[in-house]
Amino acid sequence: MKCSYTFKIEGKLKPSHDLIVPLDGWDYIFNIEDGYVKEIKVIVPDFPIDLTPKITPLQSGRVKANIHIPSDPFILTLKENMRSLEGLLGLYGVRSINTENPKVEWIPETEKEKTDLHLNKFKFSYVEPNDETIPPLPFDIIVRSIIVSEEAKEIQIPLAFFRRGYNDIYERRFLEAIYDFYFLIETCYGKGKSKNYAVKKELTKSLELKKFIIEVQKENDPRIFRERKLLEIYKKVYLNKSPEDVIGHIVDLRGFLHHHSLKRKDIWHPEKQDEYQVDALFLQNLCFKIAFALAEPLIFKKETIEKYQNISYRKKV
Repeated sequence: MKCSYTFKIEGKLKPSHDLIVPLDGWDYIFNIEDGYVKEIKVIVPDFPIDLTPKITPLQSGRVKANIHIPSDPFILTLKENMRSLEGLLGLYGVRSINTENPKVEWIPETEKEKTDLHLNKFKFSYVEPNDETIPPLPFDIIVRSIIVSEEAKEIQIPLAFFRRGYNDIYERRFLEAIYDFYFLIETCYGKGKSKNYAVKKELTKSLELKKFIIEVQKENDPRIFRERKLLEIYKKVYLNKSPEDVIGHIVDLRGFLHHHSLKRKDIWHPEKQDEYQVDALFLQNLCFKIAFALAEPLIFKKETIEKYQNISYRKKV
């Protein structure tokens, strides 16, 4: 049984030759389109048949079968190698190698392996929400936002940090999201302090911030609660912690991310974004409450509502 792992490549890597590279028992194959490398495929021989996926039919319920995919003995090494390759070839035109979502394909070499193999391909992917599930935003909210846009210049910067952090989450840039959300918190509650101990002291003075933290802790974000690994981290770091403890963790995390050294074995890796997903999602929920509290008094104040009601609307021709 062979197993192939295909990693998508972004960038302008234009090799002078198109050859299979055999190295330490594995074959490296470049998929080239219009002269540029679009994918790199790694073929691993002698893959254990008992580590291939197993499909168990279910007799009742809406789910027809259970798919079990055992732990892959090669994937972690492959991902680490691809991250190194990404850095090396980044000097020559590669923008990124998708190490998080490779396409995995099991290739039987005998008739028995064909019979024993339940599933021959697998790929993790992130699916966009169905547009039909997104409710339309009431038109008056949009209009009232236009009405107060001049007045909202004072909160433009913190709202920009929230929007940038939201976009970071969308692109799964969790490290960048933490920075943008932290700057929003610091802007609103830090009072210009920069030292960690001084920032913690200022943030813990805010009754509003601590109230928002408690509110977020009571909400079960499905993005976290539906994944066991994320939920375990969330319970350990955020759930049932005091607001002061949460503030301390957030400030210390930002301090940790602000520095780097190859001498530290536990230092963060800029390409291992998923390790900070829980922190980014918690901060997103917290910062939404902060940002909404800034915008709500403008959008929902009496004068804004009255001005909205007095507008003479025209139909588009």
